[in-house]
Order: sequence, then structure tokens, then C-alpha cells
Amino acid sequence: GERLRVRIATVIALLQASQQFGAGRHPGLLIIDSPAKEEMADANIEEMLTALSELAADVSLQLFVAFRGTARALQHFPKERCLLATSDKTLW
Repeated sequence: GERLRVRIATVIALLQASQQFGAGRHPGLLIIDSPAKEEMADANIEEMLTALSELAADVSLQLFVAFRGTARALQHFPKERCLLATSDKTLW
């Protein structure tokens, strides 16, 4: 859990610095798969999702975060920007 948090925080900081200083070559795609699976506390997940939503608003970025529970996604990201699988349906 802690290692994942540090990795994500590092990527967020690098992307923010890249945007601020106009340097860097990040492709603009960030994929995070099942952060809750890594024994991360709910408060830390909420903090991470808040930081990612702020980052996506500030930086030209395509962001994919895969996890269970649509309510959590809709608290942090606009519904029209979310691709959600509901009930027993698949995402794609």
C-alpha cells in the first residue's frame, strides 16, 4: 500500500512539474489498476482519487483508474467523464 502511494505521488508530482515548467515527455496516459487491492486504507484511496482528479483537470492527461464501486468514482470525477460497468454488465 505505501509503495503504491509513493509511486502515484511521484508520478503526480512529475506531471505537475512538467506542466508548470513546460518540460518532460510524458505521453499523457496514466493507468492505475485496483489501488484498493494493495491494502491501501480508504482514506488514502480517497486522497489519491482527489489528487488524480485535480491532476486531470490541470494537465492534459488520459486517466484510467480501475476499481470496484461506481459511487467512489462519481465522487471525484464527473459522470460524463467516467466509463462505468453497472449491475452484471461488462465494461467493454
